[in-house]
Amino acid sequence: MLPSKAPQLLPSPTYRLSSDMLKSRTESPWSGDTDREDFIPPYVLHIASLPSHYAIATSAPSNTLSILDKHTLDVVQRLGELRSGFRNEREAHEGGITGVKAFENFMGERRNGLLSCGKDGKVVVWDDRAGPGGEGAVKFNALGMNSKPRSVLACDISRDGMLVAAGTELQGDEAAIVYWDPRKPSAPIHQHTATHSDDVTVIAFAPDDVKFRPAPSSRPSTPIAGGSGDVRLILSGSSDGLLSLSNANEDDEDEAMLATANWGCSIAQAGWIGSKGVWAGSDMETFSTWSADLEPRLNFSIREPADHSRPGPPWVTDYLVGCHTSKTGDGKKPSLSVFVGSNEGDVSLISTKNPVAKSKSKKQEVGALAPWTLHSTWSHGHIGIVRSILYDEEKGLVITGGEDAKLRVWKDHTEYKENDADMDMVDENDEQEGGDNDEMMVSPAGSQKTSSNWRKRDLDSDGDDAMDEKEGKRRRND
Repeated sequence: MLPSKAPQLLPSPTYRLSSDMLKSRTESPWSGDTDREDFIPPYVLHIASLPSHYAIATSAPSNTLSILDKHTLDVVQRLGELRSGFRNEREAHEGGITGVKAFENFMGERRNGLLSCGKDGKVVVWDDRAGPGGEGAVKFNALGMNSKPRSVLACDISRDGMLVAAGTELQGDEAAIVYWDPRKPSAPIHQHTATHSDDVTVIAFAPDDVKFRPAPSSRPSTPIAGGSGDVRLILSGSSDGLLSLSNANEDDEDEAMLATANWGCSIAQAGWIGSKGVWAGSDMETFSTWSADLEPRLNFSIREPADHSRPGPPWVTDYLVGCHTSKTGDGKKPSLSVFVGSNEGDVSLISTKNPVAKSKSKKQEVGALAPWTLHSTWSHGHIGIVRSILYDEEKGLVITGGEDAKLRVWKDHTEYKENDADMDMVDENDEQEGGDNDEMMVSPAGSQKTSSNWRKRDLDSDGDDAMDEKEGKRRRND
């Protein structure tokens, strides 16, 4: 999918710039001692929310998974095995933590906990039954050739807690999506090794209310719900530039593949926009949205939308921090909140009213038709890159973590107005044109249908759309 012109960025009438932090802490690999001469500030890579605590994962040299009190930000527990040669330091994953997600159900029961994965080839379930050293934790091992551990780059757990999935680093000529039944953690129930040809960087189970519409010639031909019956939809993304939808319950990989879209650039992060579609960010700071069937919608450089219209310093985006899907459903908040950062350590919230609206016009690019709104900016909280963000919608808080080892808690003062930037995706002269964008690169798995809109997955044939990854500014994990 070729990049389109970036959308215009307009400040909201209620735009607010804030530099007042509610709480703050500095992470250290040495039990909180930041005054040591050998102190190396770890990056705060991941933040997750539990009912009474936050969980944060930091980079080397600590590789810690810490549980913090939400009110004080004090550490109440560090998870992981004791590091060799250290009496009090725990390491959640040897070599680095690559993903952390909170869950509310496990093995069909209502149980809150954390799912983490790392470069040690392990996926671990931590809950209130697990000790700080992992005693009682459920552990899954992703093994590759000659039983050698595969580095795990992404993980997720189904909403009922009955299936765990992980995406691995390329080992030899295989990168795998591995599935486990948590009741039988000793070995995977199946693996998909042909879905991607490079590192699998994104794994995300679909919401139950997602409706996938197969192509007319595909099987099954009726719409599929995200978690119904024998089908459990899962989204995967990879450094090979592909986004894929699969049936996680299916052993046969040929039958499991439902749709594949070739973005043409290495995918660093992606997720669901509720039941409406999918968003994705690349290593080159391009941003895209897709329908729930992986039909392309938006595609532009996240660095291009800028606001120079307000008094004071302009807002210029340098990178994508992350995205949040609203759970309120009240129609006031955007379905997708996009958090972008500056190299100076500031973070802004931008959005558009319908990120997966389909343009009926072939005369105008989708991105050019969709104005975005600049809602809020949180400034002077970090020095350098902001690595992670958590939008605590229920409590009205924004929590940020940076390469400066800082964790900041901010009040979300964002107000949403009806006259925020609107979009009109319909060209009144387009009724007679019909059809989809001819640049679509989506393949319904198992379909041999040939048309301008559906193309069989073939990386070599789409080489013209690939972008030079040397221009990318950040690696996904350091």
